[in-house]
Amino acid sequence: MSEAQKIKVEVAYARPEKQLILSVDLAPGATVEQAISASGILTQFPEIDLASAKAGVFSKARPLNAEV
Repeated sequence: MSEAQKIKVEVAYARPEKQLILSVDLAPGATVEQAISASGILTQFPEIDLASAKAGVFSKARPLNAEV
């Protein structure tokens, strides 16, 4: 897939002591969960439990299977 066919997504996570924003390039139609996984943020914050964590797009809660 060419770069022109990808979308740029930023994945952010914040704790009182540390905040992080990571950019990833994804195929159109990618989901919130795919963006989170592709960002590698779960490696940097192993305490994140996607089964119970809340995710959002532009400050609006979204399910993990929602398109970004």
